[in-house]
Amino acid sequence: MRRVLRRIDGDALDAAVGGRLTDRADVSRTVGQALQIVRRRRTVRTGKVSLERVYAVTSLTVHQAAAADLAERVRGYWALENREHHVRDVTFGEDASRVRTGNAHRAMASLRNLAIGALRLAGWDNIAEGLRHHGRDMTRPPTALGLM
Repeated sequence: MRRVLRRIDGDALDAAVGGRLTDRADVSRTVGQALQIVRRRRTVRTGKVSLERVYAVTSLTVHQAAAADLAERVRGYWALENREHHVRDVTFGEDASRVRTGNAHRAMASLRNLAIGALRLAGWDNIAEGLRHHGRDMTRPPTALGLM
């Protein structure tokens, strides 16, 4: 369920966010809309449902972006987050990486991007499965890259 506020209403927003918005004199020039996004999550293992309320502020006016447009932008952001960053964080363990010397962290990120891109181009939607498949035979990765 998503609820989008079409105008800034300090009473409707969380006190902290609403207070910050209404205390600023230049808010009418910089803020077009404020949004409240309500996320429902269910933990697969326990079945427990939790609610999370998130607030966002945009400079886009109602005429520039309707509620449906803003909801689509939020979904698009999370689609990218889930498709790309989640793969790096979970499958490749990027956040746990201890590589810190010089430009080694950039080189490792480039290699991860190469692996993800090559697997996606080869038709793999599940990157972890693609890594396991290519890891079983040392000739598969160079073949996928067109090197053999």
